[in-house]
Amino acid sequence: MGQRELRFLDPAMTPVFPIIKKVFERRTSKFKVEFTAGKEWFKHSMFSLHHSGNAVDIRTRTLPDHGIIALSKHIADDLRHALNTSLGKGKYTVLWNDQGPSKPHIHVQYNKGGRWDARARQLL
Repeated sequence: MGQRELRFLDPAMTPVFPIIKKVFERRTSKFKVEFTAGKEWFKHSMFSLHHSGNAVDIRTRTLPDHGIIALSKHIADDLRHALNTSLGKGKYTVLWNDQGPSKPHIHVQYNKGGRWDARARQLL
């Protein structure tokens, strides 16, 4: 992700990038972390936090498990734990393949204000 995309992110997303990098380095050494971020209006639902710059997606299809099996799930779990420990429990949400295995990624969002419950999002 280049500087152009970073300028659209909420400042609260800035501290997640070194943590993401560290978690990926612990789990796999030959993976280049790629993000989709910024105030994107395409490919995301109407209530997505991508639109406000409060979310990033980490592409995982180039991981050895193609982003759909144990390695990427463990990375998502490690990342959730690291963000809770470093930046505060519940401030960030980490979702693994929340759009199914055909779109492998790890979604990270800053929970600005109230938090969406996954069950409530399904009702929308």
